[in-house]
Amino acid sequence: DFSAPFVLKRGSTVLELAEAVHQDIAEKLRYAKVWGSAKFPGQPVEKSHILQEGDIVELHAD
Repeated sequence: DFSAPFVLKRGSTVLELAEAVHQDIAEKLRYAKVWGSAKFPGQPVEKSHILQEGDIVELHAD
């Protein structure tokens, strides 16, 4: 939803984004796909991946 983005501090990780969305997602997070700061569009990244301004993130949890 581009009309209501999550705004995080500079240097935030995928895990911190998941925590901002919902604690259950953070606890069950397996990986994320990122468009923007990843080497390739839609590349799967680890929970520790540092997000950049304008990144689009797809969270994958159990």
